[in-house]
Amino acid sequence: MTRRWLTLGLLVFAPFAVLVACSSSNNNGGNSDGGADGSGGIVAACGACTANAECAGSGFACAGSVCTKQCSIDTDCAGIGPAACDQGVCGCKGHTTPICGACTSTTDCVTGARCLLGTCKPETTQATCSATNACKAPLQCDPDLGCICAAAGTVDGGQGAGSGLVTVVCQGAVTDAGAMSTFGSCAGSASFNTGFAPGTGYTVTTTAVNASITEIAYSGKVAAVPTALSAGEISFTGPASTLNMPPDSKNAYAATSGLPLGVIGDTVTIAAAGAAIPKFSSMLALPPIASLSSPIQPSAGAPLVLDHTMPLTVIASSATDGKLVVILTSAKSASALVVLRGEGQVMGGSGGVTFPAAALALLPTGAGGTIQMYMANDATVISGGTPIKITVASQLYDGNGDPVFALTPLTVQ
Repeated sequence: MTRRWLTLGLLVFAPFAVLVACSSSNNNGGNSDGGADGSGGIVAACGACTANAECAGSGFACAGSVCTKQCSIDTDCAGIGPAACDQGVCGCKGHTTPICGACTSTTDCVTGARCLLGTCKPETTQATCSATNACKAPLQCDPDLGCICAAAGTVDGGQGAGSGLVTVVCQGAVTDAGAMSTFGSCAGSASFNTGFAPGTGYTVTTTAVNASITEIAYSGKVAAVPTALSAGEISFTGPASTLNMPPDSKNAYAATSGLPLGVIGDTVTIAAAGAAIPKFSSMLALPPIASLSSPIQPSAGAPLVLDHTMPLTVIASSATDGKLVVILTSAKSASALVVLRGEGQVMGGSGGVTFPAAALALLPTGAGGTIQMYMANDATVISGGTPIKITVASQLYDGNGDPVFALTPLTVQ
């Protein structure tokens, strides 16, 4: 049996790592005893809201200050707005919202526009503009981004609050016949930033494709990486060992321990001592270790070739229930990248994630992408106003005990 110890490249496509992890869509509804509608109840679909907990139960979320409902087909939206399902969200207003107006779903926007980060953006627009090649109102010309809704020199969609990413990845240890039940070692990483400042010329847009898949698009000055901040030393402490990560001279974090933190289900405490980012802590369980059934890992160095007209289904098996994450990236150009992040549950021994053809069609065709998969538990904490995504993950393995799809090249055709 051969063993390849690969560090799982969780979201390593710099400078996008922090943004991908922190751009999760608000797809989890909540219950509340007192709503913001003044009735003492919960806010109905399309009612004004400030948080998910105000909205009407499971399947509802507060997006664009409006309670929206998740959906799969149009009939899920009966009685809501135009009763149409768009990219997993019911529209509220019908096709009446003008370009650059606030929206919750593309069904809100006028024909030719798409709802991105709560704003109706044109489906197609000028990539370059100038005084003699003016943008059509209400779009404004940015020398780096072309025609955008935001004022020139700003970040269209905004990341101003800053963001953070803390990750620990554990590798399985062979017990018998390649079956994984315990961990052999763990590696950690972290990064924090101030957010993109005005003038950086960078766009980040996040869209729910459906209830389990999120599209994240980046364009503009990809070299405009935000200033990195320190949160002091970060520790991952499990019942078996502790992994400590001090920041380096550029406030980046990375460390590997040859010791396991624990076994599946053990609690890991993640704690930052605090610095520019105040101290914070969280507790997460070590995730299951799963075997991948489909697709098959390509031979060493070869890309996985996807036909964007056909769905992609990822199937994994595990003796313990848990969350499976699959991330597809594809570069449009040197200054544009599209990411599809899918989540599914492995339950009762098996499960997976399906990317429909409509989702894969969002990826630019050609080489230059990657695909990665892992089992994970995660949480988000707020420290000093900065949202920080914390992930505890484990690699997927094949029947020989070899890690698969840690960071595999991807070609879309």
